[in-house]
Amino acid sequence: MRDLKGVIVVAANPVDLMTLIAARTAGLPAGRVIGTGTLLDTSRLRQLLASRLGVAPASVEGDVLGEHGDSEVAAFSTVRIGGLALEQFDEAGRTTAHAELAEDVRQAGYRIVAGKGFTSFGVATATVRICEAILRDEKVVLPVSVMLTGQYGVSNIFLSLPCILGAAGAERILAPDLTAAEQAALLASADTLKKALATLELSASEGSSPLHAPNT
Repeated sequence: MRDLKGVIVVAANPVDLMTLIAARTAGLPAGRVIGTGTLLDTSRLRQLLASRLGVAPASVEGDVLGEHGDSEVAAFSTVRIGGLALEQFDEAGRTTAHAELAEDVRQAGYRIVAGKGFTSFGVATATVRICEAILRDEKVVLPVSVMLTGQYGVSNIFLSLPCILGAAGAERILAPDLTAAEQAALLASADTLKKALATLELSASEGSSPLHAPNT
């Protein structure tokens, strides 16, 4: 049997489903096929919060989880600035409109496409960051698309959760404590992907593929 040690990083949209298909055909161990997932969305969320709060983006922690697409979940309960939760740090209430902020992040890719016809630099930056983490064996935590194995009761579908990235790819999947609403939204995101996968599998059996790629 071949000793398979490579890591495949998938950036093509719809990235969660494309990563699942790549994993099915690659023959690599779990964790060695990963997608860029919500890393770019997370960067956009942190940039937006940093701008509102008057701090450097590097000082903001917090992730966008789930599908890279319209069902993604901005997990505001995971946000920390200097060890403080968002509500503790933001005494002036500049970031209380969570739904509005999440929608701003969700629509960012569409706005870029409307402005210049395509996206490229953001996803390229995300891809490079993932490759750096793997090549340098950084053990850094980044939200990427991976095969879930029971986290939040979800299995056998790719979506984004924080993962420890190193030379072996996604070496550990983390499941942060979420609010009940965030967990419900994450399960709904997983269900969206499962339905899309079922549609893809049906169309493949019929010789066509109706799936369209969400904006990056």
